[in-house]
Amino acid sequence: MEGATVRHLLLVDPHGQVRTRDQVFISVGHLVRFHMENQMPIVSGSSELCLKQPILQRH
Repeated sequence: MEGATVRHLLLVDPHGQVRTRDQVFISVGHLVRFHMENQMPIVSGSSELCLKQPILQRH
């Protein structure tokens, strides 16, 4: 969320690949893990998203 604006990023291309502007990942989980561990923003088009706090899934 940017201020009070919800942001949506397109992370799956028409071929089903999970990708950002610069990289391709094997899954959304790998994309999230990479950006959290490296403290890098997710860049898609002209948008940047910094992941701050993970929300763990309950199984």
